[in-house]
Amino acid sequence: VVEIAISFNSVLLPNIKLDLSISDQMAQSTISIGLFALGGSGIIYGGLADSIGRKPMLICSISIFFLSTLSITFANTIEVFLIGKFAQGLGSGAAWVVGNACLKDIYSGKEYTKIMNYVHAIAGITPAVAPVIGSYLGTIIGWKGCFQILVLLSFIALLKIIFLQKETLKEKKPLCFKTFVLNYLAVFKEKIFVKYLIVKVLCVMLIFVETSNAPLIFVDYMDVQPEYY
Repeated sequence: VVEIAISFNSVLLPNIKLDLSISDQMAQSTISIGLFALGGSGIIYGGLADSIGRKPMLICSISIFFLSTLSITFANTIEVFLIGKFAQGLGSGAAWVVGNACLKDIYSGKEYTKIMNYVHAIAGITPAVAPVIGSYLGTIIGWKGCFQILVLLSFIALLKIIFLQKETLKEKKPLCFKTFVLNYLAVFKEKIFVKYLIVKVLCVMLIFVETSNAPLIFVDYMDVQPEYY
C-alpha cells in the first residue's frame, strides 16, 4: 500500500498541480515531504518495535497512514495536502522497517534470504504496475478518487493486522536512548556497510528524482496523455 501511494502520487502530479493551482516545485515537494517523513520515522519505529512489539507499531503506523490519507481526500489547498502527505509519510515508516523485523523474527539464514527476495520482487513490480493503474484511474475518478482507493486498501491492511497478525517478537528489549544512539554509531563505523549504503542511497535518489520530474515533463510540457505516460 505504501509503494502504491508513492506511485499514485507521482503519476498524479499534473492533476494535483492543476487542481490546487501550484507550481512545479511545489508539486514535486508533495513527494519529497512524504519521503522525508518516511525516512525519519523509520529510524524511530525500529527501536520502538524492539521495545513494545511489532504488532502495536504496525497498528499505530497504519492507523496514521489511514487517517492521513483520508484527510488528503478532503484537501482543497496545498497546505492541507502537504500536512496530509507528511503525516502519510510518518505512517509509512514502519512498513519496511517493522515488516523486515517481523520476517527476521520468523526466518533465518537461507529461508530469510528467500523470503526477502519475494518481498523485494513485489516491491519492485508494484512501482511498475501502480502508475499504469493510477494514470487510468486518474482520468476516470480524479486524483482524490485514487487516494480514496488508498484509504480503502489501508483500512483493509489495518483490519488484517489487528485480527490476523501474530506478535513475532519473542523477547522485548528495554528502550534506552543511549543504547539506541550507540547502536547506530556502531553500524556507521562499519566501512563495508557504509559503502553499500552510499550505493543504495544514490540509486534510490535517482529513482525519486525521475519519479518527481518525469510526469510533469511528459504530461505538462510534451502533451502526452496521462494514460500513455
